[in-house]
Amino acid sequence: MTRNGNIIFDGTTYPFSAHSQKYLGAIVEAAFSQSDDLLAIQYRNHQPLFPNTSAGGMLVAASDIPDVRSLTGRASLTVESGLLTSLTLHSAASSGNQIILFEKRNHFGDRVAYRFSNQGKILVRQEVHPSLSLAADRQMRESLFGSADASTYKAQSALLSEPQVRALLAWRERCQASSSGIAGDNL
Repeated sequence: MTRNGNIIFDGTTYPFSAHSQKYLGAIVEAAFSQSDDLLAIQYRNHQPLFPNTSAGGMLVAASDIPDVRSLTGRASLTVESGLLTSLTLHSAASSGNQIILFEKRNHFGDRVAYRFSNQGKILVRQEVHPSLSLAADRQMRESLFGSADASTYKAQSALLSEPQVRALLAWRERCQASSSGIAGDNL
């Protein structure tokens, strides 16, 4: 499967419509999680068949980075599970503002992060290579959390299994459908 949603099989590229692409990721992840094929194991474990030390200047593939940490703590992100975090603002100026953040890795190994409204609507979606430069990391954090200031957040996180992630997706779809009449981006 390519990043633009096509599947290449026996040298032939099969494009998918935007409607069917939302199901394609789930199908590919299910196939990877159930297969004992060497390449499927590599995607699950993020262990490269041919390690790239980037000594030659080539960017290390996101799928080859074994440990990607949460933006809000020390939890490792995986393809099989997601991390749901509630951040509550505590500062002298204001208190009680809440950020709901969901993080996981996609089957390419990228970090995927969503910031939700309290009604379940996606406010910000970021999908980035896990080995960001400091400037790119700062830009991603500002888009998710706002500008850095003297505020502190109290974080409460829950690691969700794949069935729990599916339940969260279903809840989000129901929220989207009831508030706007249409379903939005899929996690």
